[in-house]
Amino acid sequence: MMSAYGSLRTPSDGPCSSSALAESVATPLPASHIHAVKGREFDAVLLVLEAPRGNQPSILLDWEQHESTESLRVFYVGASRAKKMLSVACPPKSASRLNSILKLHGIKADWIVETSVNG
Repeated sequence: MMSAYGSLRTPSDGPCSSSALAESVATPLPASHIHAVKGREFDAVLLVLEAPRGNQPSILLDWEQHESTESLRVFYVGASRAKKMLSVACPPKSASRLNSILKLHGIKADWIVETSVNG
């Protein structure tokens, strides 16, 4: 996989090796929808922002315009569940807008931008 930082590869040994991954299967990974985690916290949370469909407004546009929408409230609930790390996956076309919003609010972010799925 190519990223803005070069090739990302899975090492043949270490924490991402197939034997390490096989051992991790014994530890269940909690996965849920946002409404089911209200009031709970997790060390790490992954939120996925979908591209807007049809005439559906973008959650990022709502955020920029300080709109109080249900989708933005749900996003906040999900983001506030993270104790140590919050990861947000978004469509490539939304990355620049998300980065601008985070900078505007003084939120430091590390980025991995996928530029190609080949390889």
